[in-house]
Formats: sequence, C-alpha cells, structure tokens
Amino acid sequence: MFSSISCTMNVQCNEKDMNTLLKFKQELTDPSGILSSWFTQHYDCCEWFGVHCDNITGRVIELNLPCHTIPSTYTERDDKSNCLTGELDLSLLDLEFLTYLNLRNNDFKGIHHYNHKCNEMSSVTPHPNDECVKFSNLSHLDLSYNEDIVIGNLHWISNISSLEYLNLNGINLHKETDWLPSLAILPSLVELHLDSCRPQNIYPLLQYVNFTSLRVLSLSENGIGSKLPIWLFNLSCDISYIDLSKNNIFGQLPTIVSNLRSIKFLDLSYNILDGPIPNWLGKLGHLQELYLSDNTFTGPIPPSFGNLSSLIELDLNDNNLNGSLPSNLGKLINLKSLGVASNSLT
Repeated sequence: MFSSISCTMNVQCNEKDMNTLLKFKQELTDPSGILSSWFTQHYDCCEWFGVHCDNITGRVIELNLPCHTIPSTYTERDDKSNCLTGELDLSLLDLEFLTYLNLRNNDFKGIHHYNHKCNEMSSVTPHPNDECVKFSNLSHLDLSYNEDIVIGNLHWISNISSLEYLNLNGINLHKETDWLPSLAILPSLVELHLDSCRPQNIYPLLQYVNFTSLRVLSLSENGIGSKLPIWLFNLSCDISYIDLSKNNIFGQLPTIVSNLRSIKFLDLSYNILDGPIPNWLGKLGHLQELYLSDNTFTGPIPPSFGNLSSLIELDLNDNNLNGSLPSNLGKLINLKSLGVASNSLT
C-alpha cells in the first residue's frame, strides 16, 4: 500500500512581473508609503500591497491601487496629498496576465509608455507607436479622476481587445478628436464611463457606431452643446444604461430615442431640451429610472407613462409642464420616487 502524501506548493511571484512592478514604482512619488512593501528584499511580489496573483502560476492578474480621499468642503478638488503622483508608466501593461487595473482617484500628472520589445519611449500625447502597445488579457481599466492627465490619443486603448470595462471619468480628452472611433472598435467593451472628459467632437451627425457589446454608456458633464447625437440611438447592441446629464443638449427628443428597446436607465436631466415629452416614451417597457428634470419641457405628462410597469424612479422636476397628473400613474406598483416639483401642474 502506498501512503498518500499531500503537499502545498508555495507559488511565488514571477520575476519578470516583479521587475515590471518595480519599474512602475520608480516613476512615482508615494507620499503615504502605500508601496512600502514593494522592494526586492521582499521578493514575493504576490504579497505586495494592492497586488493579486494567480494561485497556480504566480503571475500578477490584478493591481488595485485607488486613492481614498475625503471630499473637500472648501475647494472643488479633493486633497490628494496622500495619493500616488508622478508619471503613469503604461509599461505596467506589459504584465501579460493582468486582467484588472484600478488606479482611480490618484494624482498622476501624465502618461507615457515604454515597451522593451520596441526599445523606445512613446508619449500617448499625441502619437504613441500603436504597434508597440499590444495587450491581450486586460478586461478592467480604471484611470478615473486623475484630473491632471491630458490624453491626446486613445489609439493605444484600441489594441486592448479583451477590455470590458473602461472608466476615464475626469480625464481630459479635449485634445483627442478621434476618441469615438478608437473606442468603438473594442469588441468586448460592456461599460464605458467618460464623465467630465470634455471631448471636442461628439460626432452629432454620425449615423451609426458599431459598439457590439456595450450595455452602459455614461457621458455626463461634457458640455456637448448640440442636439442629441443620432449615433447614440443606433448602437449595434442592446444598451441598458445611458447618462447624458449636464451637457447643454438642446432641441426636442427625436423619435429615434424609441430605438432603445432594452433601456433601463436614461438620464437626460440638466440640459436644455424643450417641446412636449413624447408619448412614445411610454413604449420603453424596460425603463426603471427616467430623469428628465431641469429642462424646458412643456405640455402635459404623457398618459403613456402609466404603461411603464417597471418604473422605479421618475424625475420631471423643474420643467414647464402643465395639466394634471395622469391617473394611471397610480398603477405603477414599482414606482418608489416621483418628482414633479417646480412645474405648473394642477
């Protein structure tokens, strides 16, 4: 008889991955010492703060280093004196098994990419060498609220074909004129967050965009200042979440909005939309949250809203609506919040 012997393998960090992380650290200033465990004597980088490795291979698969700040009472920006700062070196993405990267709310001042395979430095503003930027496994990328970063070219992101979640909220994109084509070719992208990015071109006349997998699109606080772009409602996917609030969008709601058959969340608040609220909005049967407040809509509340059986929140505050509340709104058994203040309703 053979006796069974069990053993536990202590898989340690891959040396190549460790060197990539150390190079990333060298570019940074770390005022609060959150990377104090990142040093060569502590040779297992899988135990470093913010690093998560695959239990079997020892390869780095996640890097989670957001900065936690307390909102400032006196200034528009949070105090980031404790956050990572310096140049963000995208050679970090040479971690070939990295799937999750979160550097949210730090204080990075710029981005550059060094690729040892190409043996050259490339600034992502304005012309990185796209052939040197090839990533295959990253699915989650969050660089949001690093407010000092200005990105003039997003072509490097186009090569991350596995990307499912992208959050660039608060990143300045005003120099990037081709942001939409660069992102629309990402075949796996499910969530796209570009709040407060100030892109110069919103492509108001573009008819179609081939977002094949997109479900969540957030473009609030970008000062769009045009009519609703047509492409938003001709997306080649069943999008469920759209936020276009605080954008100075004007004009009437076009009929093409009714194409959003799967929409659950629609926020068009704090714009300059006018005219009557169209009756066909009541055909969007999956709607759970509808925000139309702080516009200049006129006329009555459409009685078809009583057909929105999934509706949980309806905000029509601060418009120029008149007439009376449709009686069939009382049939909406899921409705938790109804806002109709600052109108001329009877």
